[in-house]
Amino acid sequence: MKKIILLLPIILIVFSCKKVGQEKKKLPVVAELKSDNINISSENKQIVNVTIDLPNNHYAVVVLDSVIIKNKGQEPDVLYKPKKVTIFDRNTNNEIPEVPLDGIYYSKNTRIWYGDFNFDGKMDIVCQGKNSGYRDFYNYDIYLATQNGYELNKRFSKITDDAFETIELDSKNKKITVQREAEWDETWIYQVKQDKIKLIFHNKETREVIDN
Repeated sequence: MKKIILLLPIILIVFSCKKVGQEKKKLPVVAELKSDNINISSENKQIVNVTIDLPNNHYAVVVLDSVIIKNKGQEPDVLYKPKKVTIFDRNTNNEIPEVPLDGIYYSKNTRIWYGDFNFDGKMDIVCQGKNSGYRDFYNYDIYLATQNGYELNKRFSKITDDAFETIELDSKNKKITVQREAEWDETWIYQVKQDKIKLIFHNKETREVIDN
């Protein structure tokens, strides 16, 4: 009888350990997908392929992780994180080496951009982020190409914090120009040097309203 009583605590401990282990397995694996350091369950993550047309009848296939973030009373945001880019020749459909290009190239829905934003000779990926809260303007996450893949750069991403309409890359002078034309005209010019970005010009002019 004493042996049975002594075995009961051991059985209870083993059973409780198994239960805790089972509960741990049910916890979702968490993957970080910016924006604003939101942690998103991998259960909602999907892999998508996006095609971007390039010069010389070439095209890029961008592989990304994507997640849908639901917003109360608003359209859901779709967040992306680039994984891999492969370049193809449209005439042969053969894979070809990636080369630096001037300018910015966009996916058909303009959510994914392809360009050299830090002017280091490697093509970077820009992904549409969350709605900025002003009309239909969005913030964008700029991922710079590195030896370890694409890494989010918060300093570069901040150039999209204000509502804007166009971005131009000047590879010769290593400058990025951001512009907006609405009830006022606004221009930001950034100088890029060794992966560092600095605002060197900002101008805001109220647009004259003419009543017919």
